[in-house]
Order: sequence, then C-alpha cells, then structure tokens
Amino acid sequence: MKNEYHIVVLTTNNHKDIVKNKIGDRLNNFHVISPSLKNNYENYIKLWHEYIKTKHEINRFNNPSSFTREISKNPNAKPLAIIIMKNQEIFSLVRARLNKKPSSYLNSFLNIPTLSMNTLHIDHSCIQCEKNEIIYSILDKILNIFLETRICDCIDIRYINKESDIFIHLDNYFKKRFYSLTRKWNRWQTLLIDKETNQPIKLYKSKKRNKLKNDDKKLERFFDNDVFIKYYKTPEELDEFIQLADQINKKTYHKKLGTGVDINNRLLITYLREICHDGIFLGFILFGKNLPIAYGLGDITPKTFRFSMMGHDPEYSNIYPGAYSTRKAMEKLAAEGVMFFDFGWGDSILKQKLSTHCLVDVDIQILAKRIKPFIHYISTNILISSENFLRHHLLKFDNGKMIRKLLRRI
Repeated sequence: MKNEYHIVVLTTNNHKDIVKNKIGDRLNNFHVISPSLKNNYENYIKLWHEYIKTKHEINRFNNPSSFTREISKNPNAKPLAIIIMKNQEIFSLVRARLNKKPSSYLNSFLNIPTLSMNTLHIDHSCIQCEKNEIIYSILDKILNIFLETRICDCIDIRYINKESDIFIHLDNYFKKRFYSLTRKWNRWQTLLIDKETNQPIKLYKSKKRNKLKNDDKKLERFFDNDVFIKYYKTPEELDEFIQLADQINKKTYHKKLGTGVDINNRLLITYLREICHDGIFLGFILFGKNLPIAYGLGDITPKTFRFSMMGHDPEYSNIYPGAYSTRKAMEKLAAEGVMFFDFGWGDSILKQKLSTHCLVDVDIQILAKRIKPFIHYISTNILISSENFLRHHLLKFDNGKMIRKLLRRI
C-alpha cells in the first residue's frame, strides 16, 4: 500500500531465493531485489546513495558502489542491504554480509580463531535508522527473524557509537532476549573547523603548540629544510603512492605483523584502487631530501578524513616524521574545509597526542540461545579477561615501545 512501510532486501541472484523463502512469509510488504531485476535494483541503489549523502556521510563502509562491486565480483558472496522505506523515502538502511564466523573480540596478543557459525556482519556506520518507534519495531522484527529462522546464529555489529540512539535501543532490546557480548573502543578525533565561524581552529594549548613547532623545526633542520609532502588522490597517482609506501613499510614493525601497505597484499591493493575510483582516497608521503620517510592514507568525505594506515622509516624515529606529516595533512584539510580528522580505533601515543577529543564506539554481538552461540559467549568472555590481563602487564613497560623494538629485529 502507498502509505505503508515496505521492507526491501538487496542481495545476489544466487542468494535471493534463500532470503525470500526464509523471511517472505513472516513480513508484510517484503521484497527481495537482485541485479537480475536491473531497473528495480538500480533504482534502490540510487535511493541508497541519496539517503546516505543527504542524511549521513558516504564512506568506505556504507558506500553503495562498493556493495554493487561486492555482488558483481563474487556470485557466491552473501551481501545484504536491508531497507525500510515508505513512498520512495528511506527511513532505515542496514548494509550487512553473511559470514561463516563472527569477528574475534581479541587483539593480536591472543590470535585464537572463533567458532564457525553463520553470522550477519554489520560494519561501522552500516546501520542507519531514524529515531522512530515504528521503524525500530520493524528493524527489531527483521533482526529477530534472522536469528529465529537460523539464517544466522550471531548478529555482529561493529563500532557503533555508544551515544547514538540506535545503539541505546539495540542494547536495551536485545540483551533482554539473547546472549550478548559488547566491547568498547576509543576512537580519537581532532576537530579542525570551528562550528560557529567555519574557520580553522588553532589547535592545542600554547605550551603544546610550541613543543610541536620545535619538533617540526628539528625535523626540518635535520634535512636542511629540504622537506615536502606529496598528496595522492587520483587513480593515475595511486601506483606511485603504493610503491613508495611499500618501500617505507618494509622497514617498519608493521611489516612483521602483516599490516601496513604491502604491494603483494592483493586484497589491500584492490581495496585502495576501489576507493580511489570512488573518489574518496587520500594518501600522502613525506620526503626528506627526496627520500620517502613517512606515509599515511585514509578515505575522505566533505566533512571527515578517516585515517586508516600510516608508517615511517624507523631510522628517523627520533625526529617524529609520522607526527610531522600528520599535522601538515591536518593543516591542509582544515584549509579545505574538512571538519574532522578521525584517527580511528585504538590508543596509540600519536593518536592521543594529536587528538582534541575521544569518542567511544562499541562492538555488539547478539547471539541466539542455542548451543554453539552459548559456547562462543562463554569462551569469548574468558579469553577477553585473559587478554586484558596480558595486555595490562605487557604494555605497562614503556608504553609498549620495547615490544615494537623487538618486532623490528625479528
């Protein structure tokens, strides 16, 4: 009916019948759309794009272009977009994926695999919902059906802001009905633009500013003032950035951990090419006497730059090239009107040093009341306690610097 809410699920041609048969008879006004219904599918992708662009911010997580690529690249993949709408207006949108196991709640100290179980994975900023009790009740019913019909045993929602209305609702609703695990993450940000004047903010207190200026001069003197930063945005510039960042990364402890820019990491390189194609990539390289000594990269929207990777040549650690290049990037972005520099999750010294405030995001795992989810619930709680104990005792020595030095020598 015209004035009723409709539920639309976008998914692959191979997966549409499974979703329709499991859910179709439990919901009114329910439709499953796949790329085989080309005109309908493209219309919903267009509505998705307009909804995110108008009411939120398109980023690497919620971008409809990457959803379409995921469907076209792998017909056996199980991506889903759940849309609640009325009269061609979207009121809630959830981008998800059916995985074979939930995310690990552990960090690198305890690399223990999680139990295999069907999991509806929802990434950061991929669950959007208007504050409306009717919409909330429809969303609750949909997620309940996914668990009750055994489409999934776990709903795994990553990095949802603790202060958001949708987190408060989901936490209150599901923890009374299912097993649930939560884990908090600090997300560090720097506010670059004054919200009232729309002018760049003078960051930090005067004492800290003077200290950072002295650090900058120390680096510049070291290279006889022959220092510059090159920025990379376009697909034509990306290959040069990857080669230089890989060259730096090979010298860092990140390489030992399998992180950072690695030219042989096909998944990462494909991802960088995709966000570059979408026009949301920004990378930068710091040069000293024409030698690449630090890099950083992330995705950029009109309001926010989300930092995702950085590294520097450890030979120059004592002159802080990572901090220098990051602050210069902040100045450039502020001049262009970008409001937030988002360092992402984790508590590194650099993030805390350069940020103006900290947000708290939460992971939630909602687990069906069945045997396998229960085992996961108990074992994860035990392992988190063990990891927290180890982390506390390993990192209390010199803020973990000793561990990083050991990793560089391996």
